[in-house]
Amino acid sequence: MNAEKKDQGRSCKPFKFDLALSVLSAFICVLLLCAVCPAQIHPHSFSPRQLGIMQAWYRADAITALADGDPVASWVDSTANARTLAQSTADYRPAYKVSIQNGRPAIRFDGSNDMLTGAFAGSVQFTVFSVQRPDTIFDYETLYLALSGGDAASFAGYSDATHLFLGFWGPEGWGYYFPGHASSTVVPEAWTSRYDQAWWRAWVNRGALTPAPQTKLPIIGISINVGAWVQGAQHFDGDIFELAFFAEALSDRDRQRVERYLARKWGL
Repeated sequence: MNAEKKDQGRSCKPFKFDLALSVLSAFICVLLLCAVCPAQIHPHSFSPRQLGIMQAWYRADAITALADGDPVASWVDSTANARTLAQSTADYRPAYKVSIQNGRPAIRFDGSNDMLTGAFAGSVQFTVFSVQRPDTIFDYETLYLALSGGDAASFAGYSDATHLFLGFWGPEGWGYYFPGHASSTVVPEAWTSRYDQAWWRAWVNRGALTPAPQTKLPIIGISINVGAWVQGAQHFDGDIFELAFFAEALSDRDRQRVERYLARKWGL
């Protein structure tokens, strides 16, 4: 009997060792794969909230209480800062549209009088991400305008069908604009603009743009207009899917993480 137990014990040891080795090998492989390509292993685990100082974050898919075509009286900030965009005038409210891009909704601005406004906190550095699709590109059509004391601002929009404006203006002149880029009215684009108190850089769909040289100014707004420059002027005609504002110049690594997140989410 004792001899049989010893034989059984000896026969189990190699099996237990092999099993433990297999489990350890599998665990190491998972760690290596995650280190090499984390976005592909966990495509939905990243959130822009994990990075930097988020000023505000507006997501069309965060709106859940509206039906297709309903007017959007407010667009809630998805950070803890509670910087909600709002419109008190019913005729100036954009529309909520379902299943517009990659199965997700959009906020649709009519190019005539739609606009949302909100309050910000000032910063000397910032990074802004946006996903949008213009329906018709008007001259000096404005996606957003972040005002600072009424005499300076950062902004994004179109000066015409082949020129983007992602820059700023103030007492010393205009900031950067980016010529030679024709935006699509069919497929959404993801824009990134970053200012670090020395240089302004911009990217469209993760590709860097070459700016026309302009004056450099350290500006970020303390209030924001989305969908127009001001009421009655340079209104945006199209869909806005997402806007994310950071109160710092993100590193290239962190910028690319947000850009990949937006590209996956919106199917760009």
